[in-house]
Amino acid sequence: ALGIKMKLPQNIHPKILQELLEKTKEHPLRSSIQRLLVRSMKRAIYSPSNVGHFGLASEAYTHFTSPIRRYPDLIVHRLLKMYLETGGAIPKKEIKKLEKYLAKAAVHCSKRERVADEAEWDYEALKKIDYISRHVGEIYDVVVTSVTKFGMFVEIPDKYISGLIHVSTLDDYYYYDEIKSLLIGKRTGTVYRIGDMLKAKVVRADKVRMEIDFEIASPEDLKKIKKDKSSESVKTESDSEIEKLLEGVKIKERGAKKKGKRGDRDGSGKNKGRGRKAKKRD
Repeated sequence: ALGIKMKLPQNIHPKILQELLEKTKEHPLRSSIQRLLVRSMKRAIYSPSNVGHFGLASEAYTHFTSPIRRYPDLIVHRLLKMYLETGGAIPKKEIKKLEKYLAKAAVHCSKRERVADEAEWDYEALKKIDYISRHVGEIYDVVVTSVTKFGMFVEIPDKYISGLIHVSTLDDYYYYDEIKSLLIGKRTGTVYRIGDMLKAKVVRADKVRMEIDFEIASPEDLKKIKKDKSSESVKTESDSEIEKLLEGVKIKERGAKKKGKRGDRDGSGKNKGRGRKAKKRD
């Protein structure tokens, strides 16, 4: 559906995923591809056992760098401190206690991390919908990220804001090809697929239901954009011309003032009179 050709072995190695990310770094759907890859993997959990890190292709891995905000990192710091203080000679009784504690702590921390992630996602979604609610009626370049029988999900690439173009708002009756993930117009033959770039208008932003709706921009909408852009261009040109004229007037005024001052110094006005008086005194 995305037009990306890659041979994938049965057992996926992290290197293959890195190659896929490298191939798609200029793709309009790169952020969606990254999200899909992450979601396709089994969710990471904390564990007292050393199971390595799939994404990093590392056989040994532990959390360490953020003890001030991540409790598992703090646990690791405490364990290292205990090891250093005892010279590695931790009593067996203490080790058994630690094993029980670490098993419980790993489960608890995994659950709390999920809750924290969900809270973060909800907050981001709320801020996005709050932002786009102030831009209802505006038109954006969007990319199709998913095709379903009831419409297309699209995303504003530079803002990572997603919404739905419902099939009922399209200009034709559309068949859904589930295998190829396409919407095909019965009368027009128009085809919509993942990765298509479209011009779409924001028509609804529901903060309660957390839903954003788009519609494909009509020819009238696009004409209006073109007209607005041309009027802005004319306005900018007019403004710059006016600024040039005003600058010219200012330069002339400054020149006139300088001439007047030179005239006084050359013997006109009061300076000239003072010159005569000085002569009489001689």
